[in-house]
Amino acid sequence: MDTDRTREELYPIDRGWAWVVLFACFFEQLLLIGTHASFGILFNEFQMAYSSSATIISLSLSVQTIVLSLLSLFILSIGSRYLSNRVFVMMGGLTSFAAYMINAFLPDISYLILSQGILFGLTHAFAQGPALVILGKYFKKYRGLATTLANVGASSGIFIFPLVLRELIDSYGLQGALVIHSGLLLNFLVAGSLLRPLSFYDKRSMKPVAKHKREEESEKLLQDQKPVIVKSIVSESQPSGQPVSNIIDDSDKVQGTNQNCQNSFKDSLQLHPINDSLESYTRNRTFSDSQKERPKNRMTNDHLKSEMSHSTRSLNKVLDRMVISGDLAVASSIGDISGSVYSVCGSKSEVHVKPEDQHTNSVEETQETKDRVLTFLKELIGLKCLKIRIFRIWLVVAFFGILGAAQIITYIPPLAAEKGVDKSQRVLLLTIVGASDLAGKFVLTIITFFNIFPKDIMIAVSLWMIAAVFFCVPVFTDFSHFVVLAAVLGSCTGVYFALFPAVMADLVGLENLSGAMGLTMLAHGLSLTIGNPILGAIKDTTGSFVGSFLYTGGCTFVSALAMTICYLYGKKIKRHTQNRHDVIEIVADEPCQG
Repeated sequence: MDTDRTREELYPIDRGWAWVVLFACFFEQLLLIGTHASFGILFNEFQMAYSSSATIISLSLSVQTIVLSLLSLFILSIGSRYLSNRVFVMMGGLTSFAAYMINAFLPDISYLILSQGILFGLTHAFAQGPALVILGKYFKKYRGLATTLANVGASSGIFIFPLVLRELIDSYGLQGALVIHSGLLLNFLVAGSLLRPLSFYDKRSMKPVAKHKREEESEKLLQDQKPVIVKSIVSESQPSGQPVSNIIDDSDKVQGTNQNCQNSFKDSLQLHPINDSLESYTRNRTFSDSQKERPKNRMTNDHLKSEMSHSTRSLNKVLDRMVISGDLAVASSIGDISGSVYSVCGSKSEVHVKPEDQHTNSVEETQETKDRVLTFLKELIGLKCLKIRIFRIWLVVAFFGILGAAQIITYIPPLAAEKGVDKSQRVLLLTIVGASDLAGKFVLTIITFFNIFPKDIMIAVSLWMIAAVFFCVPVFTDFSHFVVLAAVLGSCTGVYFALFPAVMADLVGLENLSGAMGLTMLAHGLSLTIGNPILGAIKDTTGSFVGSFLYTGGCTFVSALAMTICYLYGKKIKRHTQNRHDVIEIVADEPCQG
């Protein structure tokens, strides 16, 4: 094995198991986003079954986003250090099963806050962020392509799940359909099991590399070492006035192996016998030896100094008796050190501590605790990412854009019902959203693979188109108008979700991606938490969902404007960085003036 290969080269980046991870993320997105999008059908069903207002059901969606945003922040910044992304996605499978099983047996519509709000919010937090993070780690060159293909799963889910759910409701009723749906969501366990963490390859590859390095270092040590005998051990045994050079040749003239070194040491001992036998230097010190030397009365400062001095002399003796060899053989016993250190440690409790010292220690411990808490909060919130100015602009994009890119699709069937579109056509609208999203993803895949347009400008254009179609909602009157709305939303909203992880990686770097993802999820959650009750309240106040769509159009307009600024600012930074590199190259190429 080539030991010069880095750890990153041993990971299957853009190859091998990375494509299995891509398939798992595709499947996870199909289940998660398909279930989320098909809730628009359940929206009407719950209203009719429980005679509920739109505000109550929207409130459950707000609770869902609160749980999603807060828990995503914790999972992606702190929780990922203790549990793998695989575990989180599989936990999402269990919570989604519980959520829809409770939905099937709701005693009252208020319990929807527990099931759809809290439990399915946990599913979103467990499955969405961790899956995207591990996908970004497995791909580098094809990261944009990978995230696009993974989001094709979301498009497929939007296309398939509304049709399946409508058929299940017609065949088995609302309760039976929800029970079957809960069983389908257990497939999160299958998708999560395929998300193998990169640490798996650390365990496989680093063991032979470390073993080879140890063997190489050991061989180098044996080749380069010289036999050296510390002069102090010789001076203790030689007669007064006899030069050391008579005992052993100068070590710089000796070139031998480890065996020659040990033979030289033995010869020196034979020529000049030491007063104590060799066994006295190699005998292990026992606990009783230490007890004999310890003073029986209370330890004073003088005794403490004496013990510390004894420890120092013992350590010096060990170093003086050391023979540098391949095995690093030591002629003295390390019991001298351990016994003396035990004596010093035992005297620690005997030393009187002044009250002012106790106060100083208490203040230091309090400050240390505060520092730990502050460090934890910084890691939790991801303050390192907030120092990046362009990322702060991105948070504005995420906050105002998510309402139009995600949540508003849930309100298309209620709006169509309000305009007199029949039930079968309302289901078809969601299918059109999924089909146009799927077609848009394939076009987006080609664009990102050949790098035809920058990723951030594509997000900006899609947000502008979504805002424009929302402002046209007041003039929609029949099914054909809603087909245009569904087609534009399907083809444009997928661009945002397909490209924003790759755009974030470019903005903050791969090392900050997890924290940036957590803050983005927080921005998404806060926006949806505030937006959902507003959308429901507008409908209940005005009696129509048209005002809700106009509100969403205004938010999307702000997001599109911020994304345009983000693109222009990023372009300015790249140009400034390139100019600096050009200046450095010009200066480096100039000949030195003598």
